[in-house]
Amino acid sequence: MKSSFRTALIAAVVSAVVAASAAVATTQAFTLGASNTPDAQTAAVAKNADGLGGINGPMFKFTNSSTGGSSTPLLLTAAAGRPPLMVGNKVKVPNLNADYLDGLDSASFLPRTSAAANTLKFDGRLPSYFQKYASTSFSYPPAGSPQADGHVATFKFSAPVAGFALVTAQFQVRVKNDGTHDCHLESQLASAPAVIGTVQPGHGSPGFVDSWINSNLPTENTLGGTYLGLNMSVSNVFPVVAGSNTIYLNGQYDNYGAGQANCADALWGPITMSAVFVNENPSSTVTVP
Repeated sequence: MKSSFRTALIAAVVSAVVAASAAVATTQAFTLGASNTPDAQTAAVAKNADGLGGINGPMFKFTNSSTGGSSTPLLLTAAAGRPPLMVGNKVKVPNLNADYLDGLDSASFLPRTSAAANTLKFDGRLPSYFQKYASTSFSYPPAGSPQADGHVATFKFSAPVAGFALVTAQFQVRVKNDGTHDCHLESQLASAPAVIGTVQPGHGSPGFVDSWINSNLPTENTLGGTYLGLNMSVSNVFPVVAGSNTIYLNGQYDNYGAGQANCADALWGPITMSAVFVNENPSSTVTVP
């Protein structure tokens, strides 16, 4: 009776241990050259073979000497959205050639010595858009006076491209009046010769200047006085074409009208005219309180 009970008890314990082991994992051999289907994690921990805590070298070495197009020593496959590889630290891996960085192919990044297509752009525009070309010319006629068509000087220049030019004329006008009446001395930049005519306050256009010559200045008196020299400047923006362009400095001293007396004489010079080329000519206003 006692022997039979002991035998039954031992059999029950062995069955329980085997059943418990089967519920946790099944120990299997790892077979090379075949598919393996483990049902638990496999771990390999190196013994302290070198006295430094493990093996002084790789624990696993895989060599595949095939030159076939699909040959590789190792293939790691994970479920969609899961990383196929995990590493234990951030130490750099020598000779690791990665095709993607943060999900982007290497073609998405510039080589160190290359420049992006828009590197040279500012606000989407190349430097040539902001470049300014300048042209200038000078003349000092002994007696520069308005011609029959109204122009005093002709400024010819060449524009590198079509666009706009800020044209400025800086000049002196030597003037005389009759010693009795006030008179007007006027100059204007224009794209064509023109007689300026009567320009009253509240009228005129960019590039226009009007000097009111007072009668009581002795240097203006034709009865023995000398010319009065006035330094003046006018500017205006003109559309230009690529290549040759012409701008005129028109002048007037004896055709004002509106009941005003004419100046006795006026001589323009020296004259400097300049052009600065720009790409755009946005609108603007001048207000006076």
